[in-house]
Order: sequence, then C-alpha cells, then structure tokens
Amino acid sequence: MGAPILPVIYKLTGVDLEDLFTVCYWDQRGSGLAYNDSIPDSSITLNRIVDDGLELSNHLKKTLKKDKIYIEGLSWGTAVAAYMVQKKPELYHAYIGSGLMANLSLSEELSYEFAMSEAQKHNDTVSINQLKQIGKPPYVSNSENTVTEAFEIERQIVMKYAPIKLDTNFNFIKSMFLDNGLTFSEKFTDMINSPEAYYPAAKILESTAIDMNLMRDIPELKVPVYILQGDNDHFTETSVAKVYFDSIIAPSKKWFLFENGTHGVQIEYPEKYRSIYINEILKN
Repeated sequence: MGAPILPVIYKLTGVDLEDLFTVCYWDQRGSGLAYNDSIPDSSITLNRIVDDGLELSNHLKKTLKKDKIYIEGLSWGTAVAAYMVQKKPELYHAYIGSGLMANLSLSEELSYEFAMSEAQKHNDTVSINQLKQIGKPPYVSNSENTVTEAFEIERQIVMKYAPIKLDTNFNFIKSMFLDNGLTFSEKFTDMINSPEAYYPAAKILESTAIDMNLMRDIPELKVPVYILQGDNDHFTETSVAKVYFDSIIAPSKKWFLFENGTHGVQIEYPEKYRSIYINEILKN
C-alpha cells in the first residue's frame, strides 16, 4: 500500500508522458519521502490520504492554472484515486486505473489459488510449504509471520510464475541512480529497505486494504473511466477487475487488456500505454 516509485516508473518504461502533460508523482502519507518520525501512525488512514490527495489536486490546479487534472492510480493507488474522484469529481478530467484493486479480499483468494496451483503443477515443494504455512487469505499474524510478511511471501511466489517483465535489474538500479529527484541516500534507502521501514503505511493499512471493495463503495464515477489491465495480473486479479469495470456507472468507460501483461503494464508495454493516452484519453 503506497510503495514509493517516484519517479522511476517513467524511466523504466522508456516512454514517458511529460511531453504531453505536466506530471506530478505523489508519495502518499506514510510512504517514501512523505514519511518521517514526526508523522503519527494514527494519521495514516485511507480517509486522510484521500483528503491529502484532494488538497494536492487543488494545489496543482491553482499552481498550474488548470480547471481540471487527470488522475491515474496503480494498484492500491487505483482505490485511493477512485475515492478521490468520488468525493470531488469536479477536480478531474478522467480516472485512469492500472492494476485495478476492485475487491482485494476476493482478489487475494484467487491470487492464492493461482500461486498454489502453479506451485503444485511445478512440484515446487518449497513454495507449497510456504503457502501452507501462511494459510489462505485473509492472512492473520502468527508466530512465524506478520500479515505484511504473509502478503510478501505470497507475492514472491506469484512473481515466480507471473513475473513483471523488467529488462534487467541493472536497468532498474541505473534508473534509480539517474533520477535527480532523489538524493543518494534516498536512492539507496529506496532500493534496500523493507516495506515496513520505507513505507510503513503498508503495515498500518493492512486491515483497511483487505476490506477494500470498490464494487460495494464506488458503484459510480462521474468522470470518464479508463482501465489498463494485464491479462495475467495475479496481484490484482484481472477477472475481479473486469467484473467491477462492467458494473461501474460512468459517463464513458473503456477497458484496455494487455496480452501477457501482469501488474506493471506501463513497464511491460510502454508504447501501447503511451498510445492509449494519445489516441484515447486525450481525445475524449
């Protein structure tokens, strides 16, 4: 929840959007550069993060002298962005979601089933035992693992069988160090620290996230909706995302499926990602 990727993601894709937009990358409260010891854990809530986002949106409008802005969320960010648009639709041109977290509880059940099925298919006894040890979701803390650690174990196994297609780890590291938006120590921290150290929001928001259900909470958005989803996304299960997309009421909506895509279609298919912005989103 809130993994900081500022602004490495556009360097990883090799095709950025900054010739089309003024792009703002937002580290949410409790994440990356937006976390320090002076921020009480009690303030790291979904409602407060949504309000932070709305305050930032208003600041951007005034600073850039624009009537409306486009908002894109990735993974957990798709939920935060959806709540923002629901609360203040007049601030936004459109909602763009990638790796749509439509119903995390249901998605986690299907993701776990995928991980276990693949492990059994490949006779991967280590992964099978790890999955049995953490148990089926919703995960609970036990003597072996916290809930956050259980998520991470399951995600590592999913990545083994449905990996995000990065060029090389070297390119990722090079992108980090070429980013002038971070100091050396911040770059180093971003690469080596655990989620609990660098974005404690992940642990703080565990119970909030597992109860996240846009189908229940946000049946309608009053702006155009664009969903970009990998057909092999087992972090935010594509079948669940599609059910939500089909049900949502919006002035207009479009679904873009990326064949063989996983949970990072911007990284995996940058040209298609950019083309959707140019030929679909900006022409609405």
